[in-house]
Amino acid sequence: IPSRLYAASVGGGVWRSDNGGASWYALDDFMGNLSVACLAFDPGDPDTIYAGTGEGFNNWGAIRGEGIWRTTDAGATWQQLPSTATWRFVSRIAISSDGAYMLAATNNGVRRSVDGGVTWTNVNFGNYLQVLIDPNNNARAVCSRRLNSTSHRIYFSTDSGVTWTAAGGGYPIDVRIEMAFAPSVNGRV
Repeated sequence: IPSRLYAASVGGGVWRSDNGGASWYALDDFMGNLSVACLAFDPGDPDTIYAGTGEGFNNWGAIRGEGIWRTTDAGATWQQLPSTATWRFVSRIAISSDGAYMLAATNNGVRRSVDGGVTWTNVNFGNYLQVLIDPNNNARAVCSRRLNSTSHRIYFSTDSGVTWTAAGGGYPIDVRIEMAFAPSVNGRV
């Protein structure tokens, strides 16, 4: 539905607009945790949405989360993924365009699931703020890691997020890094 929009807030949960943003209403007043840091949509089903909770960007007043929540009815009801219940900070969620796997950037590593979030494997330990899957090639992914308060690093994967390699230099390591894949240029971050 082109006029349907979703927004999330670390202190206010998930909101939806059905009229292109003219008006909004809350979707998760009864969700167990309203500290929503990110949303990810299932590429095969627009009514299935994942919400990562917890403000994982290491600010002083960060609100803790309770893992990942999922709706299969466009936000009418939400259920916590039990396998993520102890996760306090989920900064980003990425789902491959074929739906074969998903990645979550957490304060305890990049987690990978091949069964819709039922189970997870920690594939890259550390404090991660972002993870992305290339929209043109599901085998390629990138993530950014916070090493300490002034140092960040980029990692990449060429095997669907199973293994990761630190990227070379050429970018400042003393600032927070945000990335995006260029959908129009294959392989460009």
